[in-house]
Amino acid sequence: AAYSVKMERTAQKKVSRAAAAGFSSPTPTSIIGALILIAALVISITTYFQQSSEPRMHKSVVVYREWQQSDENPHHMTESLRLQSVPTVLTSTPFTSWKSAKWSPSFLRDKVAFVLSKRGQENVFRYHSIDQPLSTITSITPAKPFQEIIYPGEQFFKLLQEGSDGYYYYASGGIELLKLETEIYTEESLKAATFPSHEGFGQVNFWFGEENVTAYTHYDTSHNLHALIYGKKKFLLFPPASHSELGLHPCLHQFYRQVHVDVLNAQVVKNLHTRALDVTLNPGEVLYIPPYWFHCVVTMETSISLNVWSNSESFLAMEDIFAVPIPFEEEWGVTKLLQAAQHFINQILLAVALPEPIIFVKQKVYSRYEPLLAHLHDDKTNFDIQIQCLRNPIEEVLNNSSVQRINDRSEEVAGLFASIQPDSVREINIGNFVEHLIWRI
Repeated sequence: AAYSVKMERTAQKKVSRAAAAGFSSPTPTSIIGALILIAALVISITTYFQQSSEPRMHKSVVVYREWQQSDENPHHMTESLRLQSVPTVLTSTPFTSWKSAKWSPSFLRDKVAFVLSKRGQENVFRYHSIDQPLSTITSITPAKPFQEIIYPGEQFFKLLQEGSDGYYYYASGGIELLKLETEIYTEESLKAATFPSHEGFGQVNFWFGEENVTAYTHYDTSHNLHALIYGKKKFLLFPPASHSELGLHPCLHQFYRQVHVDVLNAQVVKNLHTRALDVTLNPGEVLYIPPYWFHCVVTMETSISLNVWSNSESFLAMEDIFAVPIPFEEEWGVTKLLQAAQHFINQILLAVALPEPIIFVKQKVYSRYEPLLAHLHDDKTNFDIQIQCLRNPIEEVLNNSSVQRINDRSEEVAGLFASIQPDSVREINIGNFVEHLIWRI
């Protein structure tokens, strides 16, 4: 949750940059128009699916490793995990030396003054990013099925342990929110748990949940070391290459980074090509979750966990990509902007050797919106003009200097995208980029 706040602030900065460049803030009508534009990009193309160059199947075998510390290189283990890039259960980690190793609900009752808790009648919790642009469209924005209540620590941990009042309780956030009297870790041990791509120390968070509380399937853009202190948890993990099959929500939606498919539904899961990696985590163990790996987390018993998030290389590359100015002018008008966007996207996708651009948009972008479009009013009045715009050669509406500027900028962005690995993570991020580009127009 704390990391999501950071992501929202980053998104707000992107909006500010767009505004500074002369782009106005979107309205609900313009957002619906953006959805229609995405459909228009693919409406005249026959259905075609090209398989990713990565293998779709991953062996359902859990990797176990003992943490190996190096006096010469504090990032020795995290560098090894980054290169291996598969979920790994770790033992003998730096977390065992933290004062939090002895935490339990009864221990924390008089150590934590207050806890901001989510309380719901449903055991599945989803993060609601209420500041995302599509949140203004109520027909595709469900209300939060839970309340957020501040409890005294003693009351919260009693509720967490007993869980007998008909509600489910769950809390998470940055460790600083607990306002503990003493530090629970040393700088040396936190540095060892921080990946080298992260500037400074990684972000430490707490996770408290009663039995059967479930965090809905999502991906994080960070390296994640999740340390279980008390209780037991089940993790269902899917590789980034399964993003199309799991069905991502749009990155402009309040369920950004979350999937459409319910991976806990046995009837649905049996039809998936990709099998989940099923990990049961016990106290004292740490699970490494690589960036962009999808994970659903179920508390099998009342549990207490800490984790450390470190910015990933892909996240930092996307920061650089969104900092590149968009090579369009607002005074071009809708026709020129649409043509410029098409050319800009085409040049980027061709440069990074992804499928034909229109096919990519259909597979990786429009597919995110399809489950939501049924809930919108049937407004297709702009289809004809948009399709005609997209069919015209770009030279007919933009002069050579404008085309050259777009080509130069697309080459710069494509170079940054080329640094993102593997291909599936690049696909996810290019899909996000295309959404943001269309939204700004």
